[in-house]
Amino acid sequence: MAANINWRRMRQAAHRDTHWPKVEDRVFAELGMARGDLAAFDASIKGQCVLPGMPDYPKARQGQGISPYSSDPLLVIYCTTAEDVWLAMKCIHEQDWVFTCRSGGHSTAGFSVNDAVVLDLSALNEVVVDMERMVAHVGVGSTFDHLNGSFEMYGVHVPTGGCGDVGVGGFIQGGGFGFTSRMFGMMLDRMVSGRVMLWDGRIVEASRDKNPDLFWAVRGGTGNNFGVLLQVTLKLVYMPEMWGFVLTWDRDDAPRALEKMQASYMKDSPYGSIGYMSALTTNADHEPIVLMAGICTEGREKGMEAIQELRDVGNPKLIFDQTESYPQLDPVLLNSLPGVPTPADVTYEIKDCGYVDEMISLDDWTRVFEYFATNVEATNPYSIVFIEPYGGAINAVAEDDCAFVHRNTYMDIYLDSFFQEGTDFTDYDEAKKWLDGFMAILDPLMNGHKYQNYPQRGMADFRYIYWGEWYNSLLFVKQKYDPNNAFTFQQSITPFPHEPGVRTTDKPSIFSDPEITYEPWSRSFL
Repeated sequence: MAANINWRRMRQAAHRDTHWPKVEDRVFAELGMARGDLAAFDASIKGQCVLPGMPDYPKARQGQGISPYSSDPLLVIYCTTAEDVWLAMKCIHEQDWVFTCRSGGHSTAGFSVNDAVVLDLSALNEVVVDMERMVAHVGVGSTFDHLNGSFEMYGVHVPTGGCGDVGVGGFIQGGGFGFTSRMFGMMLDRMVSGRVMLWDGRIVEASRDKNPDLFWAVRGGTGNNFGVLLQVTLKLVYMPEMWGFVLTWDRDDAPRALEKMQASYMKDSPYGSIGYMSALTTNADHEPIVLMAGICTEGREKGMEAIQELRDVGNPKLIFDQTESYPQLDPVLLNSLPGVPTPADVTYEIKDCGYVDEMISLDDWTRVFEYFATNVEATNPYSIVFIEPYGGAINAVAEDDCAFVHRNTYMDIYLDSFFQEGTDFTDYDEAKKWLDGFMAILDPLMNGHKYQNYPQRGMADFRYIYWGEWYNSLLFVKQKYDPNNAFTFQQSITPFPHEPGVRTTDKPSIFSDPEITYEPWSRSFL
Protein backbone atom coordinates (compact mmCIF):
# COMPACT_ATOMS: atom_id res chain seq x y z
CA MET A 1 0.00 0.00 0.00
CA ALA A 2 2.77 2.46 0.90
CA ALA A 3 4.50 1.80 -2.43
CA ASN A 4 1.25 2.49 -4.28
CA ILE A 5 0.77 5.74 -2.41
CA ASN A 6 4.30 6.89 -3.19
CA TRP A 7 3.88 5.94 -6.83
CA ARG A 8 0.60 7.86 -6.99
CA ARG A 9 2.25 10.93 -5.51
CA MET A 10 5.11 10.67 -7.96
CA ARG A 11 2.59 10.62 -10.79
CA GLN A 12 0.78 13.61 -9.26
CA ALA A 13 4.06 15.48 -8.99
CA ALA A 14 4.92 14.83 -12.61
CA HIS A 15 1.40 15.76 -13.65
CA ARG A 16 1.45 19.06 -11.78
CA ASP A 17 4.92 19.82 -13.04
CA THR A 18 3.63 19.75 -16.60
CA HIS A 19 0.91 22.23 -15.59
CA TRP A 20 3.46 24.87 -14.54
CA PRO A 21 4.78 25.75 -18.00
CA LYS A 22 4.11 29.47 -17.53
CA VAL A 23 6.00 29.64 -14.26
CA GLU A 24 9.37 31.13 -15.08
CA ASP A 25 12.59 29.38 -14.09
CA ARG A 26 13.65 32.47 -12.12
CA VAL A 27 10.83 31.73 -9.59
CA PHE A 28 12.37 28.38 -8.70
CA ALA A 29 15.84 29.92 -8.71
CA GLU A 30 14.74 32.59 -6.23
CA LEU A 31 13.03 29.97 -4.07
CA GLY A 32 16.18 27.84 -4.24
CA MET A 33 14.13 24.74 -5.05
CA ALA A 34 14.05 22.71 -8.22
CA ARG A 35 10.84 22.65 -10.22
CA GLY A 36 10.41 18.92 -9.75
CA ASP A 37 11.05 19.07 -5.99
CA LEU A 38 8.42 21.74 -5.52
CA ALA A 39 6.01 19.72 -7.64
CA ALA A 40 6.66 16.74 -5.36
CA PHE A 41 5.90 18.88 -2.28
CA ASP A 42 2.74 20.15 -3.99
CA ALA A 43 1.63 16.56 -4.56
CA SER A 44 2.25 15.69 -0.90
CA ILE A 45 -0.34 18.13 0.47
CA LYS A 46 -4.12 18.08 0.16
CA GLY A 47 -4.09 21.78 -0.71
CA GLN A 48 -2.06 23.31 -3.51
CA CYS A 49 0.81 25.60 -4.37
CA VAL A 50 0.22 28.71 -6.46
CA LEU A 51 3.12 30.46 -8.19
CA PRO A 52 3.55 33.49 -10.45
CA GLY A 53 2.34 32.63 -13.94
CA MET A 54 -0.49 30.34 -12.81
CA PRO A 55 -4.13 31.38 -13.49
CA ASP A 56 -4.95 31.61 -9.76
CA TYR A 57 -1.94 33.76 -8.92
CA PRO A 58 -3.48 37.26 -9.32
CA LYS A 59 -6.00 36.49 -6.58
CA ALA A 60 -3.59 34.43 -4.48
CA ARG A 61 -0.93 37.13 -4.36
CA GLN A 62 -3.08 39.74 -2.61
CA GLY A 63 -5.90 37.95 -0.79
CA GLN A 64 -8.71 40.48 -0.42
CA GLY A 65 -6.72 43.06 -2.35
CA ILE A 66 -7.63 46.05 -0.17
CA SER A 67 -4.10 47.00 0.83
CA PRO A 68 -2.33 49.65 -1.26
CA TYR A 69 0.98 47.95 -0.51
CA SER A 70 1.81 45.63 -3.38
CA SER A 71 3.48 42.27 -2.78
CA ASP A 72 4.47 39.56 -5.22
CA PRO A 73 4.98 36.31 -3.32
CA LEU A 74 7.04 33.64 -5.02
CA LEU A 75 4.82 30.94 -3.56
CA VAL A 76 1.39 30.73 -1.91
CA ILE A 77 0.73 27.45 -0.10
CA TYR A 78 -2.98 26.74 0.42
CA CYS A 79 -3.38 24.39 3.39
CA THR A 80 -6.59 22.42 3.86
CA THR A 81 -5.56 20.33 6.90
CA ALA A 82 -3.27 20.65 9.91
CA GLU A 83 -1.04 18.03 8.26
CA ASP A 84 -0.70 20.39 5.28
CA VAL A 85 0.48 23.10 7.66
CA TRP A 86 3.00 20.68 9.22
CA LEU A 87 4.38 19.66 5.82
CA ALA A 88 4.51 23.31 4.73
CA MET A 89 6.33 24.37 7.88
CA LYS A 90 8.80 21.50 7.39
CA CYS A 91 9.47 22.63 3.82
CA ILE A 92 9.79 26.25 4.91
CA HIS A 93 12.31 25.26 7.58
CA GLU A 94 14.36 23.11 5.19
CA GLN A 95 14.45 25.84 2.54
CA ASP A 96 14.97 28.66 5.07
CA TRP A 97 12.14 30.67 3.51
CA VAL A 98 10.71 33.87 4.95
CA PHE A 99 6.96 33.40 5.27
CA THR A 100 3.80 34.94 6.63
CA CYS A 101 0.46 33.44 7.66
CA ARG A 102 -2.85 34.53 6.15
CA SER A 103 -6.39 33.63 7.16
CA GLY A 104 -8.67 36.25 5.58
CA GLY A 105 -6.11 38.59 4.05
CA HIS A 106 -7.69 41.81 5.35
CA SER A 107 -4.58 43.53 6.68
CA THR A 108 -4.69 47.03 5.22
CA ALA A 109 -1.00 47.34 6.07
CA GLY A 110 -0.36 44.35 3.82
CA PHE A 111 1.09 42.17 6.60
CA SER A 112 -0.81 39.06 5.45
CA VAL A 113 1.31 38.88 2.28
CA ASN A 114 4.99 39.31 1.44
CA ASP A 115 7.41 38.89 -1.46
CA ALA A 116 8.52 35.41 -0.40
CA VAL A 117 6.12 32.70 0.85
CA VAL A 118 2.52 32.99 2.07
CA LEU A 119 0.97 30.24 4.19
CA ASP A 120 -2.74 30.53 3.39
CA LEU A 121 -5.06 29.07 6.06
CA SER A 122 -8.40 30.09 4.57
CA ALA A 123 -9.47 26.47 4.01
CA LEU A 124 -9.12 25.68 7.73
CA ASN A 125 -12.68 26.88 8.16
CA GLU A 126 -14.47 24.13 10.06
CA VAL A 127 -17.09 25.19 12.64
CA VAL A 128 -18.29 22.59 15.14
CA VAL A 129 -20.96 23.70 17.64
CA ASP A 130 -21.21 21.86 20.96
CA MET A 131 -24.55 22.93 22.45
CA GLU A 132 -24.06 20.84 25.58
CA ARG A 133 -20.89 22.73 26.55
CA MET A 134 -21.99 25.92 24.74
CA VAL A 135 -18.74 26.22 22.85
CA ALA A 136 -17.73 26.20 19.19
CA HIS A 137 -14.51 24.81 17.74
CA VAL A 138 -13.61 27.13 14.88
CA GLY A 139 -10.91 26.90 12.25
CA VAL A 140 -8.94 30.11 11.84
CA GLY A 141 -9.81 30.40 8.14
CA SER A 142 -13.52 30.69 8.84
CA THR A 143 -14.92 34.04 7.74
CA PHE A 144 -17.59 35.92 9.67
CA ASP A 145 -20.22 35.07 7.05
CA HIS A 146 -19.35 31.39 7.35
CA LEU A 147 -19.18 31.52 11.15
CA ASN A 148 -22.47 33.38 11.59
CA GLY A 149 -24.12 31.14 9.03
CA SER A 150 -22.95 28.07 10.94
CA PHE A 151 -24.39 29.50 14.17
CA GLU A 152 -27.77 30.44 12.69
CA MET A 153 -29.62 27.15 13.20
CA TYR A 154 -28.40 26.90 16.81
CA GLY A 155 -29.36 30.44 17.81
CA VAL A 156 -25.91 31.07 19.30
CA HIS A 157 -23.57 34.02 19.00
CA VAL A 158 -20.11 35.47 19.59
CA PRO A 159 -19.07 39.01 18.65
CA THR A 160 -17.81 39.30 15.08
CA GLY A 161 -16.87 42.31 12.99
CA GLY A 162 -19.07 43.84 10.34
CA CYS A 163 -17.19 42.79 7.20
CA GLY A 164 -18.27 39.26 6.29
CA ASP A 165 -15.12 38.08 4.51
CA VAL A 166 -12.69 38.81 7.38
CA GLY A 167 -11.03 35.65 8.75
CA VAL A 168 -11.25 34.64 12.39
CA GLY A 169 -7.50 33.99 12.79
CA GLY A 170 -6.14 37.49 12.37
CA PHE A 171 -9.22 39.16 13.87
CA ILE A 172 -9.19 37.29 17.18
CA GLN A 173 -5.43 37.55 17.70
CA GLY A 174 -5.60 41.35 17.48
CA GLY A 175 -8.77 41.96 19.50
CA GLY A 176 -12.07 41.52 17.72
CA PHE A 177 -14.57 44.38 18.11
CA GLY A 178 -18.13 43.87 16.87
CA PHE A 179 -21.66 45.23 17.21
CA THR A 180 -22.23 43.17 20.38
CA SER A 181 -18.86 43.68 22.08
CA ARG A 182 -20.25 46.03 24.72
CA MET A 183 -22.48 43.13 25.85
CA PHE A 184 -20.23 40.11 25.25
CA GLY A 185 -16.66 41.45 25.00
CA MET A 186 -14.14 41.40 22.21
CA MET A 187 -14.04 38.16 20.25
CA LEU A 188 -10.82 37.23 22.06
CA ASP A 189 -12.69 37.54 25.37
CA ARG A 190 -14.84 34.59 24.22
CA MET A 191 -11.78 32.43 23.57
CA VAL A 192 -11.53 29.36 25.82
CA SER A 193 -8.47 27.84 24.18
CA GLY A 194 -6.40 27.83 21.02
CA ARG A 195 -4.44 25.18 19.16
CA VAL A 196 -1.06 26.42 17.92
CA MET A 197 1.63 24.83 15.76
CA LEU A 198 5.04 26.08 16.81
CA TRP A 199 8.11 26.71 14.68
CA ASP A 200 9.27 23.06 14.82
CA GLY A 201 5.90 21.52 13.98
CA ARG A 202 4.91 20.56 17.52
CA ILE A 203 1.41 21.40 18.69
CA VAL A 204 0.46 23.14 21.92
CA GLU A 205 -2.84 24.02 23.48
CA ALA A 206 -3.11 27.48 24.98
CA SER A 207 -5.66 28.05 27.73
CA ARG A 208 -5.85 29.39 31.27
CA ASP A 209 -4.70 25.99 32.54
CA LYS A 210 -2.25 24.91 29.84
CA ASN A 211 0.52 27.20 28.56
CA PRO A 212 -1.26 30.19 30.14
CA ASP A 213 1.45 32.63 29.06
CA LEU A 214 0.84 31.78 25.40
CA PHE A 215 -2.90 32.04 26.00
CA TRP A 216 -2.29 35.54 27.40
CA ALA A 217 -0.15 36.55 24.43
CA VAL A 218 -2.10 35.09 21.54
CA ARG A 219 -5.14 37.11 22.64
CA GLY A 220 -4.03 40.53 21.47
CA GLY A 221 -0.42 39.87 20.49
CA THR A 222 -1.45 39.75 16.80
CA GLY A 223 -0.97 36.94 14.30
CA ASN A 224 2.25 35.57 12.80
CA ASN A 225 4.12 36.08 16.04
CA PHE A 226 4.15 32.93 18.16
CA GLY A 227 3.11 30.06 15.89
CA VAL A 228 0.40 29.05 13.44
CA LEU A 229 -2.94 29.37 15.16
CA LEU A 230 -4.98 26.46 13.78
CA GLN A 231 -8.20 26.44 15.74
CA VAL A 232 -9.93 28.31 18.57
CA THR A 233 -12.62 27.24 20.99
CA LEU A 234 -15.14 29.99 21.70
CA LYS A 235 -17.63 30.34 24.54
CA LEU A 236 -21.10 30.88 23.06
CA VAL A 237 -24.14 32.81 24.22
CA TYR A 238 -27.66 31.73 23.33
CA MET A 239 -29.19 34.70 21.54
CA PRO A 240 -31.56 33.62 18.74
CA GLU A 241 -32.93 37.13 18.16
CA MET A 242 -31.84 40.72 18.64
CA TRP A 243 -33.39 44.06 17.82
CA GLY A 244 -31.50 46.02 15.21
CA PHE A 245 -31.79 49.74 14.54
CA VAL A 246 -30.16 52.51 12.53
CA LEU A 247 -30.39 56.19 13.48
CA THR A 248 -29.05 59.08 11.40
CA TRP A 249 -28.51 62.78 12.14
CA ASP A 250 -27.94 65.50 9.58
CA ARG A 251 -25.15 68.05 9.65
CA ASP A 252 -26.81 70.43 12.11
CA ASP A 253 -27.42 67.78 14.78
CA ALA A 254 -24.39 65.53 14.22
CA PRO A 255 -21.96 67.04 16.79
CA ARG A 256 -24.54 66.94 19.59
CA ALA A 257 -25.38 63.34 18.72
CA LEU A 258 -21.70 62.40 18.97
CA GLU A 259 -21.43 64.18 22.31
CA LYS A 260 -24.46 62.30 23.65
CA MET A 261 -23.13 58.93 22.48
CA GLN A 262 -19.92 59.43 24.41
CA ALA A 263 -21.65 60.76 27.51
CA SER A 264 -24.35 58.09 27.81
CA TYR A 265 -23.57 55.08 25.60
CA MET A 266 -19.90 54.22 26.15
CA LYS A 267 -17.82 53.93 29.31
CA ASP A 268 -19.93 53.76 32.51
CA SER A 269 -23.13 53.66 30.44
CA PRO A 270 -26.30 52.44 32.17
CA TYR A 271 -27.48 50.91 28.88
CA GLY A 272 -25.69 47.58 29.01
CA SER A 273 -27.86 45.85 26.42
CA ILE A 274 -27.03 48.33 23.64
CA GLY A 275 -24.14 47.65 21.28
CA TYR A 276 -23.38 49.65 18.17
CA MET A 277 -20.94 51.20 15.76
CA SER A 278 -21.22 54.80 14.64
CA ALA A 279 -19.91 56.47 11.52
CA LEU A 280 -19.30 59.89 10.07
CA THR A 281 -20.41 59.09 6.56
CA THR A 282 -22.67 60.29 3.75
CA ASN A 283 -26.24 59.53 2.78
CA ALA A 284 -27.48 58.48 -0.66
CA ASP A 285 -27.21 62.10 -1.82
CA HIS A 286 -23.58 62.29 -0.60
CA GLU A 287 -24.55 64.67 2.19
CA PRO A 288 -22.50 64.31 5.42
CA ILE A 289 -24.33 62.65 8.31
CA VAL A 290 -23.71 60.74 11.53
CA LEU A 291 -25.08 57.21 11.52
CA MET A 292 -25.51 54.83 14.46
CA ALA A 293 -26.10 51.16 13.61
CA GLY A 294 -26.92 49.19 16.73
CA ILE A 295 -28.34 46.14 18.44
CA CYS A 296 -30.27 45.56 21.65
CA THR A 297 -30.25 42.13 23.27
CA GLU A 298 -33.40 42.83 25.33
CA GLY A 299 -35.86 43.35 22.48
CA ARG A 300 -37.38 46.32 20.69
CA GLU A 301 -39.36 47.83 23.58
CA LYS A 302 -36.40 47.93 25.95
CA GLY A 303 -34.18 49.05 23.08
CA MET A 304 -36.39 51.99 22.17
CA GLU A 305 -36.42 53.05 25.81
CA ALA A 306 -32.64 52.76 26.00
CA ILE A 307 -31.98 54.96 22.96
CA GLN A 308 -34.52 57.62 23.94
CA GLU A 309 -31.77 60.00 25.04
CA LEU A 310 -30.36 59.83 21.53
CA ARG A 311 -33.74 60.18 19.86
CA ASP A 312 -34.18 63.43 21.81
CA VAL A 313 -31.09 64.94 20.16
CA GLY A 314 -32.23 67.01 17.20
CA ASN A 315 -34.35 65.27 14.60
CA PRO A 316 -32.86 61.83 13.98
CA LYS A 317 -34.28 59.45 11.41
CA LEU A 318 -34.91 55.83 12.39
CA ILE A 319 -34.15 54.23 9.02
CA PHE A 320 -34.02 50.61 10.20
CA ASP A 321 -36.08 48.90 12.89
CA GLN A 322 -36.19 45.09 12.88
CA THR A 323 -35.94 42.04 15.13
CA GLU A 324 -34.00 39.17 13.62
CA SER A 325 -31.20 36.70 14.23
CA TYR A 326 -27.74 38.24 14.32
CA PRO A 327 -26.66 36.63 11.02
CA GLN A 328 -29.65 38.32 9.37
CA LEU A 329 -29.11 41.69 11.07
CA ASP A 330 -25.36 42.01 10.55
CA PRO A 331 -25.30 42.49 6.75
CA VAL A 332 -28.29 44.84 6.87
CA LEU A 333 -26.65 47.05 9.48
CA LEU A 334 -23.43 47.06 7.48
CA ASN A 335 -25.29 47.87 4.26
CA SER A 336 -26.82 50.93 5.90
CA LEU A 337 -23.48 52.56 5.14
CA PRO A 338 -22.95 53.80 1.59
CA GLY A 339 -20.38 51.65 -0.14
CA VAL A 340 -17.40 52.77 -2.13
CA PRO A 341 -18.07 52.99 -5.87
CA THR A 342 -17.83 49.90 -8.02
CA PRO A 343 -14.15 49.88 -8.93
CA ALA A 344 -13.00 50.51 -12.45
CA ASP A 345 -9.94 48.58 -11.36
CA VAL A 346 -9.35 47.98 -7.64
CA THR A 347 -10.49 50.00 -4.63
CA TYR A 348 -7.87 50.37 -1.91
CA GLU A 349 -8.10 51.79 1.59
CA ILE A 350 -5.67 53.32 4.02
CA LYS A 351 -6.38 53.56 7.74
CA ASP A 352 -5.44 55.33 10.92
CA CYS A 353 -6.92 55.14 14.39
CA GLY A 354 -6.59 56.03 18.05
CA TYR A 355 -8.17 55.60 21.48
CA VAL A 356 -10.03 58.29 23.42
CA ASP A 357 -9.76 58.29 27.23
CA GLU A 358 -11.30 61.68 28.03
CA MET A 359 -14.61 63.38 27.27
CA ILE A 360 -14.56 65.32 24.00
CA SER A 361 -16.23 68.73 24.16
CA LEU A 362 -19.06 69.79 21.87
CA ASP A 363 -16.74 72.34 20.26
CA ASP A 364 -14.22 69.62 19.45
CA TRP A 365 -16.90 67.28 18.09
CA THR A 366 -18.03 70.16 15.90
CA ARG A 367 -14.49 70.66 14.56
CA VAL A 368 -14.17 66.93 13.90
CA PHE A 369 -17.45 66.69 12.02
CA GLU A 370 -16.91 69.87 10.03
CA TYR A 371 -13.50 68.71 8.82
CA PHE A 372 -15.13 65.50 7.67
CA ALA A 373 -18.12 67.25 6.09
CA THR A 374 -16.12 69.88 4.24
CA ASN A 375 -13.61 67.46 2.81
CA VAL A 376 -15.97 64.70 1.70
CA GLU A 377 -17.99 67.31 -0.16
CA ALA A 378 -14.90 68.75 -1.80
CA THR A 379 -12.94 65.59 -2.59
CA ASN A 380 -13.89 62.06 -1.61
CA PRO A 381 -17.52 61.33 -0.66
CA TYR A 382 -16.68 57.72 0.19
CA SER A 383 -14.24 58.21 3.05
CA ILE A 384 -15.64 57.12 6.41
CA VAL A 385 -14.85 57.71 10.08
CA PHE A 386 -15.93 54.86 12.36
CA ILE A 387 -16.45 55.03 16.10
CA GLU A 388 -16.21 51.77 18.03
CA PRO A 389 -17.70 52.38 21.50
CA TYR A 390 -16.15 50.60 24.46
CA GLY A 391 -17.52 50.14 27.96
CA GLY A 392 -19.62 47.32 29.32
CA ALA A 393 -18.11 43.86 28.92
CA ILE A 394 -14.97 45.23 27.20
CA ASN A 395 -13.98 47.48 30.08
CA ALA A 396 -15.02 44.93 32.71
CA VAL A 397 -11.99 42.76 31.83
CA ALA A 398 -8.80 43.47 33.78
CA GLU A 399 -6.02 45.20 31.85
CA ASP A 400 -3.60 42.36 32.55
CA ASP A 401 -5.97 39.56 31.51
CA CYS A 402 -4.43 39.29 28.03
CA ALA A 403 -2.26 41.18 25.55
CA PHE A 404 -5.23 43.29 24.47
CA VAL A 405 -4.73 45.99 27.11
CA HIS A 406 -7.04 48.77 25.90
CA ARG A 407 -9.64 48.32 28.61
CA ASN A 408 -10.12 51.71 30.24
CA THR A 409 -11.26 53.82 27.34
CA TYR A 410 -14.34 55.39 25.79
CA MET A 411 -13.83 54.46 22.16
CA ASP A 412 -11.60 53.65 19.27
CA ILE A 413 -11.92 56.06 16.35
CA TYR A 414 -10.65 54.89 12.99
CA LEU A 415 -10.58 56.47 9.57
CA ASP A 416 -10.94 54.72 6.22
CA SER A 417 -9.79 56.67 3.19
CA PHE A 418 -10.54 54.96 -0.13
CA PHE A 419 -8.96 55.47 -3.50
CA GLN A 420 -8.69 53.94 -6.97
CA GLU A 421 -5.50 54.38 -8.90
CA GLY A 422 -5.92 55.21 -12.58
CA THR A 423 -9.44 56.64 -12.26
CA ASP A 424 -10.98 60.03 -11.57
CA PHE A 425 -11.85 58.89 -8.04
CA THR A 426 -8.96 60.26 -5.94
CA ASP A 427 -5.52 58.64 -5.60
CA TYR A 428 -3.13 57.60 -2.84
CA ASP A 429 -1.61 61.04 -2.28
CA GLU A 430 -5.01 62.69 -2.02
CA ALA A 431 -6.34 59.98 0.29
CA LYS A 432 -3.26 60.22 2.52
CA LYS A 433 -3.48 64.01 2.70
CA TRP A 434 -7.10 63.78 3.88
CA LEU A 435 -6.16 61.13 6.44
CA ASP A 436 -3.21 63.08 7.83
CA GLY A 437 -5.21 66.30 8.07
CA PHE A 438 -7.92 64.53 10.02
CA MET A 439 -5.45 62.89 12.40
CA ALA A 440 -3.92 66.30 13.11
CA ILE A 441 -7.30 67.28 14.59
CA LEU A 442 -7.92 63.97 16.36
CA ASP A 443 -4.46 63.32 17.85
CA PRO A 444 -4.80 65.89 20.68
CA LEU A 445 -8.06 64.18 21.68
CA MET A 446 -6.52 60.69 21.81
CA ASN A 447 -4.33 58.87 24.35
CA GLY A 448 -1.44 57.95 22.04
CA HIS A 449 -2.31 54.26 21.75
CA LYS A 450 -3.79 52.46 18.74
CA TYR A 451 -5.78 49.29 18.09
CA GLN A 452 -3.38 46.63 16.84
CA ASN A 453 -5.99 45.21 14.45
CA TYR A 454 -5.69 48.40 12.37
CA PRO A 455 -1.92 48.52 11.78
CA GLN A 456 -0.07 51.10 9.72
CA ARG A 457 3.35 50.63 8.27
CA GLY A 458 6.37 52.64 9.30
CA MET A 459 5.56 53.06 13.01
CA ALA A 460 8.88 52.69 14.81
CA ASP A 461 7.02 53.12 18.11
CA PHE A 462 4.41 50.39 17.49
CA ARG A 463 5.52 48.31 20.51
CA TYR A 464 4.48 50.96 23.00
CA ILE A 465 1.58 52.24 20.89
CA TYR A 466 -0.08 48.80 20.85
CA TRP A 467 0.95 47.28 24.20
CA GLY A 468 2.36 50.01 26.41
CA GLU A 469 3.70 48.82 29.76
CA TRP A 470 2.95 45.16 28.98
CA TYR A 471 5.38 44.76 26.11
CA ASN A 472 8.12 42.92 28.01
CA SER A 473 5.61 40.21 28.96
CA LEU A 474 4.80 39.78 25.28
CA LEU A 475 8.49 39.66 24.42
CA PHE A 476 9.10 36.90 26.98
CA VAL A 477 6.38 34.75 25.41
CA LYS A 478 7.69 35.40 21.89
CA GLN A 479 11.22 34.37 22.77
CA LYS A 480 9.99 31.30 24.64
CA TYR A 481 7.73 29.86 21.93
CA ASP A 482 9.53 31.18 18.83
CA PRO A 483 13.19 31.36 19.93
CA ASN A 484 14.53 31.49 16.35
CA ASN A 485 12.13 34.25 15.26
CA ALA A 486 10.72 32.08 12.48
CA PHE A 487 7.50 34.12 12.56
CA THR A 488 8.50 37.59 11.50
CA PHE A 489 7.17 40.68 9.74
CA GLN A 490 7.52 44.45 10.02
CA GLN A 491 5.67 44.64 13.35
CA SER A 492 6.54 41.29 14.92
CA ILE A 493 7.60 41.04 18.55
CA THR A 494 11.28 41.95 18.91
CA PRO A 495 13.31 43.80 21.58
CA PHE A 496 12.99 47.57 21.76
CA PRO A 497 15.35 49.17 19.23
CA HIS A 498 17.84 51.77 20.38
CA GLU A 499 16.39 54.61 18.32
CA PRO A 500 15.57 58.21 19.24
CA GLY A 501 11.93 58.80 20.07
CA VAL A 502 11.04 55.13 20.58
CA ARG A 503 9.23 54.75 23.89
CA THR A 504 10.20 51.80 26.08
CA THR A 505 9.09 50.34 29.39
CA ASP A 506 10.95 48.99 32.39
CA LYS A 507 7.96 47.00 33.64
CA PRO A 508 9.22 43.39 33.91
CA SER A 509 7.49 40.43 32.35
CA ILE A 510 4.72 38.92 34.40
CA PHE A 511 5.86 35.51 33.10
CA SER A 512 9.01 33.55 33.90
CA ASP A 513 8.24 29.82 33.48
CA PRO A 514 10.48 28.39 30.71
CA GLU A 515 8.56 25.11 30.39
CA ILE A 516 6.28 24.40 27.41
CA THR A 517 3.58 21.74 27.56
CA TYR A 518 3.35 20.01 24.18
CA GLU A 519 0.46 17.83 23.06
CA PRO A 520 1.67 14.23 23.44
CA TRP A 521 0.43 13.22 19.98
CA SER A 522 2.22 16.06 18.17
CA ARG A 523 5.57 15.60 16.47
CA SER A 524 8.49 17.74 15.42
CA PHE A 525 9.94 17.71 11.93
CA LEU A 526 13.45 18.35 13.28
